[in-house]
Amino acid sequence: MRHAPPAKISEEPKTDSSMQPPNHFPAIRRRMLLPLLLLAAGLSARGAVTPDAMPLPDVPAAVAGATRAKYVFLFIGDGMGANQRLLAELTLNGAKPPAPPAYRKLLMNRLPVTGLVNTHSADSWITDSAAAGTAIACGKKTANYVIAMDAAGKVPFDSLADAAQARGMRVGLATTAPLNDATPAVFYAHASNRSKLADIAKQAAASSIAFFGGRFKECDDKECLKEFRGAWFRPEKTEADRTQPYSVDRSGGDTPPLADITAAGIRALDNANGFFFMVEGGKIDWACHSNDAAGTAGDVLALDQAVALAVEFYGKHPAETLILVTADHETGGLTLGRAETGYSIHPKFIAGQKASAVGLTKKVQGWRAAKKSFPEALTALRSEWLDPGALAADETKALTKTYNEGQSAGEPGKESGLDPFAVACIKLAARRAGITWGSGNHTAAPVPVTAIGAGQNQFTGWMDNTELSAKIRALLAG
Repeated sequence: MRHAPPAKISEEPKTDSSMQPPNHFPAIRRRMLLPLLLLAAGLSARGAVTPDAMPLPDVPAAVAGATRAKYVFLFIGDGMGANQRLLAELTLNGAKPPAPPAYRKLLMNRLPVTGLVNTHSADSWITDSAAAGTAIACGKKTANYVIAMDAAGKVPFDSLADAAQARGMRVGLATTAPLNDATPAVFYAHASNRSKLADIAKQAAASSIAFFGGRFKECDDKECLKEFRGAWFRPEKTEADRTQPYSVDRSGGDTPPLADITAAGIRALDNANGFFFMVEGGKIDWACHSNDAAGTAGDVLALDQAVALAVEFYGKHPAETLILVTADHETGGLTLGRAETGYSIHPKFIAGQKASAVGLTKKVQGWRAAKKSFPEALTALRSEWLDPGALAADETKALTKTYNEGQSAGEPGKESGLDPFAVACIKLAARRAGITWGSGNHTAAPVPVTAIGAGQNQFTGWMDNTELSAKIRALLAG
């Protein structure tokens, strides 16, 4: 996996009058076009320090115990439990844990305050992202699949975005999943079911959100989001373009990574009244649904790069900034260890994987189209994309059969049409690494929250996700 340093926000972008949004654009189009222009002006320049090596400033006691935060960053790794965070860390360190200071630790895992968050919904011990997001955004439990409303889908809830805007703060939302998917939607929309994507997207267009970073899904109505045309990312109708690529699949021509979007969002939101900025690593969840360890680890690392930009901002406003990193739920029942590997984990099999299940599916389909035999495909796999280790005779037989049959896998998860050979190779690499997946769905496991900055002391202990919300709301209100 490739690990790039974070974008920088410290240098002012240079713009000229030709790069400013025309006055005749609708207001919502102007507020989304500006971040695109900032990015085009060079805001995505890379720094030299990776998040795991980034120094953390000390937090004075008065700041840690503050009752007001002017700048609030809420990072949500969708599906990112404690083991997802540790998996990403293992790929940075190798087979044996090095002694400090050689041990490389995620920046989000080095934040000085840690708590645990329960995630159940109003009607199930295992939540979906709509109910979990509603609890975080609105401070109230609801049923699974409901967006920012009561369990009956009748009474709308106010969100943290509403609370921030009531104080004159700007609000921004960014994600690698669709912007009208459950987690971002709970901050600006109300729907009795998260599947009402076109209606949710229209509510985005009518909202007062100052910054959207990402793409929308299923905007087929001609009137749907017409104001967004030419904005950060155009709403796409094709399935392939509804989200950003997995971090491990990225190439130079891809859309901006989450860190670059976060950098531009900070520029767009920064003002004297403060801001609330929710940034979601949305496809961590998608990778976990597919039991794709490398896809998971890569997107956790990408989220950590975005966190680094918030920490950089914190260094400029240490008395007024709060940074929180948490998750809406855990996905996949990820366990770091399995019987056949004993007390050993071998992260090289994950760190060496150069494509997600989606990316590898495209490669395998290309090999078949080129009439590559199984031995040729296996050679290409080992040399460029993934090393499944030495194969036993039964493994070779099973992989040969899977490659030659070549039909789409009926695997659980959000990624349709995964090639069964790609899936089999990724599962084999996980077994070699000593990684076990217990589910293709969400679990009831509690998730971590880590914090730094104004009011950080409030986020210790074991809390409900509605309590997490209440603490943030109180700090916004001051």
